[in-house]
This record gives sequence, structure tokens and C-alpha cells, in this order.
Amino acid sequence: MDPIPYKTSRISTTEFGYTFEVNPGPFTLLRNFSASLATQTLGVKYLVKEYSLNVEERRRLKITFLCSLTPESNLKVYAFGNGIEIISMPTGLYYTTNGDLGVRVVGQNNRFHSIDNSTALELTHRLNIGGSFISSVEDFGMFRRWSEDINYLLESSVH
Repeated sequence: MDPIPYKTSRISTTEFGYTFEVNPGPFTLLRNFSASLATQTLGVKYLVKEYSLNVEERRRLKITFLCSLTPESNLKVYAFGNGIEIISMPTGLYYTTNGDLGVRVVGQNNRFHSIDNSTALELTHRLNIGGSFISSVEDFGMFRRWSEDINYLLESSVH
């Protein structure tokens, strides 16, 4: 199986969008983002951006792609999207459920932190706590990449 799940794209020099039957929120997920600069800087051929948004049943979410030029730019730009997946997940997976205090703040016994479902989340790292690296090909069906946690620990002896 090819590790790149999408090899076709839609390219436009004007605004275009997709509408899904979910609830829109007041979130801008990418702003001042350049896919070509990001891939060049990271030394990769493609990017995967992952977000978590709470949406209610039978509502709509519109994803809009915009071409943006800065006044000093003489470059031709385009908007593109070559893979969008909407995946259902349990409400309490990332968000604090009703009646739950949240997670205890380290070093502060009586302080808790919760994430309500009006918060948009962007994935920055996915760690396989206590386990080894899992490639996107090995994450069957979801194509997610899991990093081992050793590079994120403050003390290596903790592992």
C-alpha cells in the first residue's frame, strides 16, 4: 500500500470550498501558511495537518481554501487541497466531559485544567507513550505517525 493516501488534488486561482454536514465554529486553522516553504524547510515531499473540532450532529462545516497575496508579493499563488478526511471520534477523547474536573495541574493539588468542546485543537506531536516509533503505514487505516516518547522526556532515566 502506498504510504501517501492521496495523489490527486484540486487546484484553483480563486477561492473554493467544501461543505460537510457538521457544525461550523469560529476557527481559522491555517493563516500565513505556505505549503511549499514548509515542505522545503522540513525536507519532506508532503504535509499532513490534523485538527480536532467539536461539531454537533446534522450541522454544516465549510472548509474554505483562499489564495492570499501580500502587498509586496509579485508571485502568482494558488490554493490547493488534496486530501480531506472527516472522522468521527468520541466527545470525551480530547475534550473534558460534563461533570469532569479535568486533569490536575502538576505541582498544584487543587488546580485542574479542562478543555471544553468550543476549543479547536491542532496536532503538533503524537507520542506512543512507553512504546516505539510507529510509521504511518503501520497505523492501519488511519495513516498516523507516532513518535517514541524518549526525545520528549526531561530525564532519560524516567523512561
